[in-house]
Amino acid sequence: MKTTFAIIIALFVALPAMSSDCIYNFQKQETLIATYNGMNDDGKFVFTDDDGNEFVFDEVSENVNVNLYDDEIIGTKFSVTWEEDFVDIFDEEGEATGETQKISVITDLKEI
Repeated sequence: MKTTFAIIIALFVALPAMSSDCIYNFQKQETLIATYNGMNDDGKFVFTDDDGNEFVFDEVSENVNVNLYDDEIIGTKFSVTWEEDFVDIFDEEGEATGETQKISVITDLKEI
């Protein structure tokens, strides 16, 4: 009986640890150094790194204290931290379709 109880406790503790990606769904954050170019025609935020690579971000976290809608910061170099997230897609009536779309969200901006 003690052995069965010990196995049950061990499984109860071990299974969540083994499947933590499914349970907690931690998102990997990435960082780059890039210059802000303003918004594109789709309302997305555009940055370019020193190698000329363009990075486009869909959203800015409410934790970010930089106003990317301010044209005066165009041309400013930033350390940009972001993560990918998934959002629900809605139809014309505002009903969720059951589909999701991957987006890039800026989670931190620091002027360089």
